[in-house]
Amino acid sequence: MLSRLLYKSKAAHPPYCDVKILEEARALNFLVDVTGFLIRSGSSYLQVIEGPQAEIRGLGDRIKADVRHHDYCEVLHESADGRLFETWSMGYLNMSGQDNWINEHIPEMSPASGEALKAQFVQAYALAAHKHERRP
Repeated sequence: MLSRLLYKSKAAHPPYCDVKILEEARALNFLVDVTGFLIRSGSSYLQVIEGPQAEIRGLGDRIKADVRHHDYCEVLHESADGRLFETWSMGYLNMSGQDNWINEHIPEMSPASGEALKAQFVQAYALAAHKHERRP
């Protein structure tokens, strides 16, 4: 069964360190059939990952424990009929020039947000990401 996880967190390092995270994610995600997209805005992260349910559950736990970020907040974890990032092992967009982009777009998003709002946001997120990133 396909699963999708959307979370936000705060980076514990400057943007240039994201390269290491992306290299690791792209290599490992390819091996376990996980796809996704990471956005950085200032010190904030917003990421969608999707793949087999067991892989996403385990990856979510590892991400939550990763010391390279903090204030992990799982916004959405759901079953999915299809992938939003089908051909990306991990896409990336650095919007640090727009430091408040994430907070402006999802301040109301939380685990308690309505399912319709979450689904609408994930679709909008996917469209925005696709407009800004070339496929690796």
